[in-house]
Amino acid sequence: MLGGLAGLVAAGMVVFSGDWVRSMMHGYTEPLLIGLLLGAVDRHLSERRGQAFLCLAVAALARPEVFALVVALPLVGAAVGLVTGVLGMLVGLAIMLIKLAVVLAVGYLLLVGVRALVR
Repeated sequence: MLGGLAGLVAAGMVVFSGDWVRSMMHGYTEPLLIGLLLGAVDRHLSERRGQAFLCLAVAALARPEVFALVVALPLVGAAVGLVTGVLGMLVGLAIMLIKLAVVLAVGYLLLVGVRALVR
């Protein structure tokens, strides 16, 4: 019952978001983002956590704020014992890659700063 209702709400949100076809041609991703987020809610309510995570991950490509959900939800799930197996391993890998990216970015900025001072 809730899955069908969530699907109708998602379709309605996309259709009633106003000129969504023209907006999509201009590169606006908000209608697609709404559909992906509501799809993630629908998949989560259907207890298909992997598909919900995938919807959030694709939505995070459009809006960086969604990335917080992509990282936070599996972490909270792992804390309460819901996330295990491959998804837990992927979350750990993603966190490790984020830490590596931050270290590389800081190192690069330091290198550029030192080069500017030497010149």
